[in-house]
Amino acid sequence: MDIDLKTMLTVVLGLVAVWIVVEILSELMGWIGWLLGPLRPVIGLLVLVAIALFVYDRFL
Repeated sequence: MDIDLKTMLTVVLGLVAVWIVVEILSELMGWIGWLLGPLRPVIGLLVLVAIALFVYDRFL
């Protein structure tokens, strides 16, 4: 199996971009969670319901 340098660099840069996005989202979610306080479990449940509805093609 031969992987050229361009493909390897593309994969590494893609993983770094995903890592940066995850870090930014975790910081934003922490700030939003602190701001909303006790509503965090309700928001989590709403997100889970939205994902489940999207998976089963019943969202909007």
